[in-house]
Amino acid sequence: MKKGVRTIFMKRPSGCSAEKSSDPFLRRRGLSLLEVLLALAILAFALTALGQLVAVGSRSSASARGLTQAQLLCQSKLAEIQAGITLPDPVDRAPILDEPDWVYSIALEATEIEELVSLRVTVEPAEPGRVPLAFTLSTWIPDPGLELPEATLPEPAEEETADE
Repeated sequence: MKKGVRTIFMKRPSGCSAEKSSDPFLRRRGLSLLEVLLALAILAFALTALGQLVAVGSRSSASARGLTQAQLLCQSKLAEIQAGITLPDPVDRAPILDEPDWVYSIALEATEIEELVSLRVTVEPAEPGRVPLAFTLSTWIPDPGLELPEATLPEPAEEETADE
């Protein structure tokens, strides 16, 4: 025996072998192969389930990010039309200048009120293979084809010069 190493031996009661003992500590010294395989199967099943949850969460996150971006781009394009920066002409899948991965469509529809039209702006990915994300906003605007009567403005007052 090596110096400084102590070995502890357990003494069994006389006349008692490990196989015949009723004490579970004396009967079993480790795990059986079946128990190890069962534990590994449970672990593999749990890791597979967690992997699936991570994949679903990742897809949902990408979808939410894309839908948020589509919503912001759609609101921006609608604000451009309402501000008069972009004409409200019908367009189908025109590229967005700042975002080349996205396209927009503009549709005008008649409403019950003659002076108003329904403006619908849709933004979607340019690539058809991507996750199908599309966002649409609708609003009513004055009919751009309707000619408004000229407003009568008061004539400017003549400036009088004082000759002194």
